[in-house]
Amino acid sequence: MAHDDTGHDSARDAARGSGDAGDAARGTGDAANSIAGGEAAPDGAGDEGRDAAHGTAASVGEAGTGAAADTPHGDAGSAGERLASLEAENARLRAELGNGRAGASTGEPGRRKPRRTAGGVIRSILSAVCLVLAGVLTPVAIVGAWAATQLTDTEAFVGTFAPLADDPAVQRLVAAQTVAATEEALDVEGLTSDVIDGIIDLGTGERASDALRALEEPAAAGIRALIRNTVEDFVASDAFSDIWREALRASHAEALAALRHEPGAAVSLEGDELGIQLGPIVERAADALADAGLDFAAAIPAVDRTIVVAEGDSVAAVQLGYAVATIAGVWMPWLVLALAAAGVLLAHKRARALIWAGVALAIGAIVLAIGLGVGGMVAGGALDDAGVPADAAAALYGGVTARMLDTAVVVAVLGAAVALVAWLAGPFEVPRRMRGAASDAAASLREAAGQRGLGTGAFGVWVERWRPWLLAAVGLAAALVVVFARPLSVALIVWTLVLAALAVAAIELVRRPPAVE
Repeated sequence: MAHDDTGHDSARDAARGSGDAGDAARGTGDAANSIAGGEAAPDGAGDEGRDAAHGTAASVGEAGTGAAADTPHGDAGSAGERLASLEAENARLRAELGNGRAGASTGEPGRRKPRRTAGGVIRSILSAVCLVLAGVLTPVAIVGAWAATQLTDTEAFVGTFAPLADDPAVQRLVAAQTVAATEEALDVEGLTSDVIDGIIDLGTGERASDALRALEEPAAAGIRALIRNTVEDFVASDAFSDIWREALRASHAEALAALRHEPGAAVSLEGDELGIQLGPIVERAADALADAGLDFAAAIPAVDRTIVVAEGDSVAAVQLGYAVATIAGVWMPWLVLALAAAGVLLAHKRARALIWAGVALAIGAIVLAIGLGVGGMVAGGALDDAGVPADAAAALYGGVTARMLDTAVVVAVLGAAVALVAWLAGPFEVPRRMRGAASDAAASLREAAGQRGLGTGAFGVWVERWRPWLLAAVGLAAALVVVFARPLSVALIVWTLVLAALAVAAIELVRRPPAVE
């Protein structure tokens, strides 16, 4: 009887173990089915993941059934081992389910968030440093590129400064300064007095002498008016504009010498002042006065006088531009591009890095534009203290900095365009939906065209086969236009984007994807 009782107890323990094994199998099967059936599926767990989970559930179920069926004929130890195995499988599947939910919250379905290694952290830091340096050096690159083309190229130099001769404000300034220099060198009052004294010495009477002396002041005023009118007419004439342009072209080396603080240049730098020497202009004005019948104009000596066009910080900015041009004006823009590219390539999330690269370029260009605006106000105040009228100061400063400001605007637009394209092409929810809608629209148009006998046939198959390469070629062509086209303008950037978008749309419409069975 004791033996029979012991056998019955063992059977009962085995049965309970079988029940526990069956419960564990059912729990494992439920966990596997929840993974396969869709708890992690909403974020795009693929068919392969679901098939694998279903297979796991089936195998676990079969194992549980086998355990429940075989245990009455086995021993309690075997049931315990099978129970432990099923519990381990259950824990593994539940962990996979938890990872799938975590992947859904991060936007990466079914993927476990990768652990950051020391090398990954270093790459992220280097990427951020490269992008920050690209943004910081953008203003320097723009100034350097401007200086390299405007200050070291003769035709570009003439194209920048020659239009100043046609600006009315600059003409008034040059005329006023030339008249002042001419009158100072000529001593109109002394000249008029000498002429009248010479007439009186010829033997005029007392009343005639008094009358002549009374005419001294009006005669001096008349001479000054004649000088002023003659100089103003000369400065406003096409002859002056032509002389100005030819002088700029011929004396470009002298302009560079001025930036190097060398004497004898048409454009001079003295101390903290930037100015245009009046000597050549006064000399031509004296010839104009002589042609007008004023023979005494030949007595006008050489004039050493300068029209101040910039002072203080403005001169420092011009000198800095020239220094940058001679040191790094050619390769600095390429360095900025290389830093931006390195920042993108080193980043783990390159789409985001490309967006930040565009933003960095745009911010750097905007900072330069703001700096040029502030510099204009500072230069205007300094020139006003030097006696230069506000309108002339604005014309002079604007003529010098207009190209830099235009380049800053272009770079800002280019950076914004890069950021926009990177966002539209990136793995983000909104642009992904936009791309899906565009793809569906293209598919509908292809289907409608096919129904009307307008299919693309073999050519569409060829486009579908080489579609990635064709899209890459479109992107490369747009990049080459932006990098090498000169002069780069906002209109060129916009048209490049529009044509690239049209090319991509054409590829999507023409391609012929394989039929889905």
